[in-house]
Amino acid sequence: RTQKLLLGRTQAGQNLRKFILRQFGEGFVRLERGILTGAERFGNYSIVKPMPRMLGMQPKDFTLTLAETSVIYNVTFPGIMYASVIGMKTYFRARHTMKSNVTD
Repeated sequence: RTQKLLLGRTQAGQNLRKFILRQFGEGFVRLERGILTGAERFGNYSIVKPMPRMLGMQPKDFTLTLAETSVIYNVTFPGIMYASVIGMKTYFRARHTMKSNVTD
């Protein structure tokens, strides 16, 4: 049986949550509740319901995993986009340089 690890249940996750609660207070609690409610609503869609069983997870763990994933994605999105744009810029600059060297 596979070991399931939810980031929010780790010591580092709990420490981060306590830090954020101290910084943002009730606003964070409302945001957290909204994210969890949205993930639970998504997890109840008929097309999504069989997924936890296929992945060998409990439905509640699946919902929490969806919430964690959406938070992590949204927090890291600016960095991911920046890296993607730099990568595309490097690729197209190198491609343009190769094309101009071939025609010379």
